[in-house]
Amino acid sequence: MDTVIPNLDLIFEFAGNASTEIVVALAGILIWIRVGMLGRAMRLQQKANLAKAELFIASEHSLHERLEAVLTEIREQKIRS
Repeated sequence: MDTVIPNLDLIFEFAGNASTEIVVALAGILIWIRVGMLGRAMRLQQKANLAKAELFIASEHSLHERLEAVLTEIREQKIRS
């Protein structure tokens, strides 16, 4: 899994020319962005898993209906014979 720590090289690039407050603010913004990206990715993964589960349930339901139709046909054939 990806780490939440931002690219520190980018922060240290600005450290020589900027005040400590700016560097800390930049680090905080980068961490906030990364956490947001990870959260969004997790929500998308959950939606994908939900879609897969719904597709599986629909296919199982369809299979169940087809099996019931076959069993009904077999019962009707037995009754006729």
